[in-house]
Amino acid sequence: MCINCGKFLELTNSRRLLANDAWNNAKSQQVLQDTELSTQVDDHARFKRQLSPEETPMVFPSMEAIPENHCVAYDNGVGKCRPAAMCVYRFESVKDLDESACKLVDGTIGICCPSKPPPSRTTGPILPDITSSDLDFAGQEGRSIVQRIEQLEAELQRRGLLVKEGSPEYFLGAQFDGDRRKVWEMGKDGLTGVEATLKLVKTFQLSSSQSRDGLIRFSLANTVIADTCPKNPPCQTTKYRTSDGSCNNLKHPEWGKTYHTYTRVMPPRYSDGINEGRLSYDGGPLPSAREVSHRAISSEDRPSRKLTVAFALWAQFLAYDLSLTGVTLAGNGDSILCCHPDIQKNARLLHPACMPILIPETDPLYRKSGRSCMHFLRSIAAPRSDCNFGPREQLNQVTAYIDGSSIYGISEERTKALRSFEGGKLKWSLAGVEEMPPINSSLPCASRNTSCFASGDKRSNQNVLLSLFHGLMLREHNRLANRLSRLNSGWSDEILFREARRLLCAQIQHITYTEFLPLLLGSRVMSSYGLTPKLSGHTFDYDPNLNAAIINSFATAANRFGHTLIQDDIEMYSSQGGRREDTTGWKFDPSTLHQKGSFDALIRGIVKQPAQAFDSNISQKLKGNLFNNSGFGLDLIALNIQRGRDHGLPGYNEWREYCRLPRIRNFKDLATVLDPMVAGNLSRLYRNVDDVDLYPAGIAENPLPDAILGPTFACIIAEQFRRLKLGDRFWYENGGMESSFSGAQLQEIRKVTLSKLLCDNTNVDAIQLVSFVKPASWNPKEDCIDGKIPQMSLTSWKNEPVWT
Repeated sequence: MCINCGKFLELTNSRRLLANDAWNNAKSQQVLQDTELSTQVDDHARFKRQLSPEETPMVFPSMEAIPENHCVAYDNGVGKCRPAAMCVYRFESVKDLDESACKLVDGTIGICCPSKPPPSRTTGPILPDITSSDLDFAGQEGRSIVQRIEQLEAELQRRGLLVKEGSPEYFLGAQFDGDRRKVWEMGKDGLTGVEATLKLVKTFQLSSSQSRDGLIRFSLANTVIADTCPKNPPCQTTKYRTSDGSCNNLKHPEWGKTYHTYTRVMPPRYSDGINEGRLSYDGGPLPSAREVSHRAISSEDRPSRKLTVAFALWAQFLAYDLSLTGVTLAGNGDSILCCHPDIQKNARLLHPACMPILIPETDPLYRKSGRSCMHFLRSIAAPRSDCNFGPREQLNQVTAYIDGSSIYGISEERTKALRSFEGGKLKWSLAGVEEMPPINSSLPCASRNTSCFASGDKRSNQNVLLSLFHGLMLREHNRLANRLSRLNSGWSDEILFREARRLLCAQIQHITYTEFLPLLLGSRVMSSYGLTPKLSGHTFDYDPNLNAAIINSFATAANRFGHTLIQDDIEMYSSQGGRREDTTGWKFDPSTLHQKGSFDALIRGIVKQPAQAFDSNISQKLKGNLFNNSGFGLDLIALNIQRGRDHGLPGYNEWREYCRLPRIRNFKDLATVLDPMVAGNLSRLYRNVDDVDLYPAGIAENPLPDAILGPTFACIIAEQFRRLKLGDRFWYENGGMESSFSGAQLQEIRKVTLSKLLCDNTNVDAIQLVSFVKPASWNPKEDCIDGKIPQMSLTSWKNEPVWT
């Protein structure tokens, strides 16, 4: 039971949020200070043709199909008028965007897109005279604050106030598990920069816009904390990707690299401009993330009419290949507690990274157990990639590219640990006489008295289907290595491994863009963003000026759409059609796969069982029983909402404007673009429609006509996958590169389907042609060996030129 929970939460909020009375006393002054913050929304809105939400809101003009007006760009060069989503990556500041409005051919407002990226920013809000001595003093203060936090962590360790193995909080920490020592060290460096920035804000009494948009002009490079700046790796031209994603872009070797910041397409909305989580537009706190989850998001069983569990599984597999956020850890790599009774009684023991979620007194699940807050640790403050003072950014631990990093690992050391060094193959073991990754007893499954499988990503054991897919990918890699070896008997183990990996990555990219994304986004969005793969020939549109790093809002909100698709239990089918269920859920318990015949039974299940529909209904196992250990667990939806606030994501309405959708004026308008029941619930939770968080609104949007997603999530996700295609030097369709496939090879890769990959690596007899969609008259089940499912031939890889 919470003791003095009111005082505890009051102290927590006073640390995390600006006090309400301070906001009220300075309200008129704050409005003036925040003028520049709102300019990107309000000023732009004055230029836009006002559409009512009832009008067709989504406009994704094709850059190839629609003529572009020429215009004068902000740099006085010749530009082309394009929709903002098509050009925003070429701008560094909102100010430049505001001054670059132009008229599109359809009469609406776009952005005058310059022909080249801008030079380093040299203008911004007017600032006081800040000297190098001021910067050094701020740096010293930042370092001192971090040292005091380390002392608090030592005290928490001494008192045993750390996450206990086997608890829901322990398994939540395993969700973010990378190199714990590295994450801790980078978190210290990033936090030092944030605290130094906050010291400058306090010393010079800077406004939010001065803090956020002005201090980024000052570099850490020549200060006492210069050692906190990230270092760029040396590069050499090669046919093959690096394990850590570095040197994909030779001009910017750090873009898309492991342990690098997420990028942003909109400035963060921190309440203080720098660090503290987002507040309501009136300066008060936002509603509890748990209350939003409980009251606005339902848990009805609504199976999809079209999609299979395989679709939901691919969404999760792909998400883990693209992002892994670093979360705050104590000095020895232990996870920190936020809701222990001793901490609730003594707020002095509350770690600054704690951002606990308030559990309402009326909560039907958690209050029964006497709980008043839910554990939540902030993502670490990542060292800013520009090595400047400025707002808090977050860390992506994995590579940004679709490169199979969850299979092969994110470092050369990890990749070597997974290799057999025989015939180019990965290590494997027999689980229930099935070929699976090696057993690793040190991973979180040990707390469940079962055995985990080793892979490139510890999250592969989070649920049995992820373990299944990692086993599938291991089998496909080894199958490719065997076939390539037969074609090229002189190839070394090293060449066989590199070529098999190169080919498997191409298959994953092809399946993603030809089978997965068209269902998710629809043909209109695919075409508008240039995502549709070619039917023949190479592409030549690699853009070295386009940063393919993962967008913060993509990783933190939009790409979590897949949580709505997850089924409570997974169906398994024998070759004779007998049905049973796997009920292990999200518990780091892949024990089912140790049973004979389970691999094929699960494969039959994922292509037959429907996924849950994409809507605002979430499995109850995720809404209050996530990592359930003793009658209760965590709420994944509340965690998603809180993570967005932690990262300073703007609210839903601002994202609509970014995507060229009409701004919602009130909650009545909201009900025309969202599920009306959800909109009504949100209106009773939020004081202002501009306060509504991106995630709960995004999963409740009315879907686009030929897509699964609504327009806002479709916009964010399409922009990310555009960057992943055009910004990847090793993209499988690229021509004219050292890494390019030949024309003949590329045509063979275009035959690849997930269905054939499943056939080639299992004992399943028949499968529908499109395994993401339930069998139908247009999608019949075909025999795996009768040739009706296209088969990739590797004969064009004979005598393939190799790199040593």
